[in-house]
Amino acid sequence: MVYRCCILLTNISKIEIERVVGLLRFLQEIVVDRIVCEIQCEEKENVIRITRYIYEQCYRELKTPLYILMPQYTENYYQPEEGELVFRNEALRNDSFYTQTIEKIPLIPFPEYNKTDEYMENYKKYRSGYIDGTYDHLHSGHLLLLSVASLFSSHLTIGICSDSIIKHKKHSDFLQTYPQRLSKIQTFFNIFNPKAHISYFELFDSIIPASEGDYDVVISSSEPGHPIFEINSRRAQRSMNILENLIVQVLSISENKISSSFTRENLVRKIL
Repeated sequence: MVYRCCILLTNISKIEIERVVGLLRFLQEIVVDRIVCEIQCEEKENVIRITRYIYEQCYRELKTPLYILMPQYTENYYQPEEGELVFRNEALRNDSFYTQTIEKIPLIPFPEYNKTDEYMENYKKYRSGYIDGTYDHLHSGHLLLLSVASLFSSHLTIGICSDSIIKHKKHSDFLQTYPQRLSKIQTFFNIFNPKAHISYFELFDSIIPASEGDYDVVISSSEPGHPIFEINSRRAQRSMNILENLIVQVLSISENKISSSFTRENLVRKIL
């Protein structure tokens, strides 16, 4: 078993993108604590597409956390720790290493173009961004959403649902507590970009904080039901600025969205 490992990729090619998925799946079975994957490519806007592809292909419930870093945006370059297992581009270019070390896994080819991430082509940073959610059993969909939110915000405020407002959720006995969920997000940002300006608070209402706060943009997933119209209606009544809404498409595997509720259902099945 390996405690921690990282994959550091510069000017990544299409075949390397597809091969890194096989490597990551292999590593998820032997690494105990965490896996960090740092991606750089010639066309900066492709980093989000690559990140989305890897997160979808490498999604594993309750397996070793996988954190994808984007130093071309954050200027935070990962420094491997002493004793950490490190892979670089050369490992993916070495056919004998790849075929002898990793069992071949059927992969969905890396898409030539993904319209869902076209907002990166007009990348700009907002003064103040806002995002909220439950973030139970933090998964790759959450990580992509939080990554984009921080990239687009000079200062990001994250509202994390209190235990009291999510107790109605299915299989609520398997929900993580507010301190647990907060800690997981803080751990991610300490690796993704420790210099990021981020504020956290416990959320008791899904509309009031965004409708009264000093923000420029709300970042949300493409799931239906976000109260952005109600939020902006209340802001208009107060003669406040109308918030832009940056929407990030949810991740999916086999046509099913990646969801914390599925994780809780699987935890229940394991007990039964």
